[in-house]
Amino acid sequence: MGVFSIAALIPFLGIVGIGMGIVAFFQGVKGRRLALDHPEVKGKVHAWVGILLGGLWTLLGLAIHALILVALVAG
Repeated sequence: MGVFSIAALIPFLGIVGIGMGIVAFFQGVKGRRLALDHPEVKGKVHAWVGILLGGLWTLLGLAIHALILVALVAG
């Protein structure tokens, strides 16, 4: 989900991508905790990808949508 949350950068349609980014971030945190508690669990890199990309695309998507909203209100 972290990789596909790049859809957050698409104006207006990006709301779906923002949601995916939020889910990817929290699932990545959950996976990272599981990997720390149980060293035999695989997927540590996937957890980091979810945390980093989910967080990054969510923040950028929110910034883009905020700028679009400001531009629409300002006329």
